[in-house]
Amino acid sequence: MKQFHSKFSSLGAIILFLLIFTYFTGPDPVMGKSKPTTTAEIALYDGPDRQQILEEGAKKEKAFVWYTSMNKQWSSVVIKMFEKKYPFLKTNLYRASSEDVVQRYVAEVRGGRGGADALSLGSGEFQNLLDEKLLIPYYSPVGKEYPDNFKDVKNKFWITNRINAFAAAFNTRMLKESEIPKTYADFLDPKWKNKIAVEASDYDWFATLMQVWGEDRGKDYFQKLGGQNLHVRRGHSNLLNLLAAGEFPLVLTEYAYLTEAFKERGAPVEWYYLAPTVVRLEPTGFPKASNHPHAAMLFVDFLIGLEAQNYLGSHGEMAAHPKAKVVPPRLMQIENKVIFDPEVTLPHWNRYIDLYNQWLLKR
Repeated sequence: MKQFHSKFSSLGAIILFLLIFTYFTGPDPVMGKSKPTTTAEIALYDGPDRQQILEEGAKKEKAFVWYTSMNKQWSSVVIKMFEKKYPFLKTNLYRASSEDVVQRYVAEVRGGRGGADALSLGSGEFQNLLDEKLLIPYYSPVGKEYPDNFKDVKNKFWITNRINAFAAAFNTRMLKESEIPKTYADFLDPKWKNKIAVEASDYDWFATLMQVWGEDRGKDYFQKLGGQNLHVRRGHSNLLNLLAAGEFPLVLTEYAYLTEAFKERGAPVEWYYLAPTVVRLEPTGFPKASNHPHAAMLFVDFLIGLEAQNYLGSHGEMAAHPKAKVVPPRLMQIENKVIFDPEVTLPHWNRYIDLYNQWLLKR
């Protein structure tokens, strides 16, 4: 009898231990969700205790690394806002062009380091990381506030934090608003010969219009446009400096937000959208090799959240959140928007570069 009681007691102790172990390590007793442990699980976790889990994990991580192409003036302020909300975290920033961000991150991963925990860059370069399978899908509760064309609905690899729209620009001392060409076709008028400038490498703009118009119409238009003896300059800021100086009266491929910034500083320039307006997204992604996933997910939530988006929108960026206050509002008032699609375009990228150089630049 004592032997039986001893065995029964031992069995009971084992069962009790298993129940306690399952409670703390197994699926959530209410939602049926296991607590995330791997980077991939943390990135996609959507349980009711998500915020608590992320904060607890971030306190242990203490820091994270953000790679971005965002202007350093704005990205630095976003970091300060984030660290004020989460004072137990330190953000290490690497700011460079989208191309340099990709090159650095790929080199680090191949070297076994993987320095970035969050990545924000242009969609074309972002696609390169997707093609290399260096990113993982993630979930953010803020994502539901974004329209479908500003996020990866199917695979959940990205949500856009900013956009960039191409616009035409003109020198207000050389042209009146009533005189400017209002459509793409208007730029073919012989009176604009030798008076139009383009950026030397706006291949994404070119490729998107080729896809919208089709091969025959696109070829006809761009060959005629190239016949206007275009001024070709490298760099959109450089184009605006030359436009303001009066070297030419018109730029066909300029950035709306950048022209607005020059205008606010007193340059005699103005911008306007043509239909269709080519828009490029600036998505944020989650690196596969993230070493601080809890902190990184807190930051992603913050970056695409309304607080950070309102700040960016009120300081010259085209913030992507649909409720963000963008100044001036007309930056986001795009009637006929077509979004550059790198997944469709990049397999034919070299061809688009060749055609751009051949038809527009006469090289």
